[in-house]
Amino acid sequence: MGSLILAAVAGALIFLLALTTAVYRGRAISAETKRDEAVTLSAQALDAKQKAEEGFVKIKEVFDERMKLPLAAIMTDEQVQNIANFLAEKLFISNARMTDKIQ
Repeated sequence: MGSLILAAVAGALIFLLALTTAVYRGRAISAETKRDEAVTLSAQALDAKQKAEEGFVKIKEVFDERMKLPLAAIMTDEQVQNIANFLAEKLFISNARMTDKIQ
């Protein structure tokens, strides 16, 4: 009878050891999966950051080139015409005032 109890206790211990090993492996695999996901996300974020920086450099180069152009090249024809009309009106008013002062 004593050996039967001892065998039952040993069987229970082996079962508990196997169970804890399985639980530990499951948690270890889960942790590895989460770590891999975090590493992948980090790599994707770094790649996106580098692409964004490259894009900003390209945009800055485009704007730097545009700033070297005369103002008329940057603006549309309608905007240039509006400015020309505004300046012509101011010149006309200024000439009219000068004519009034001279007379």
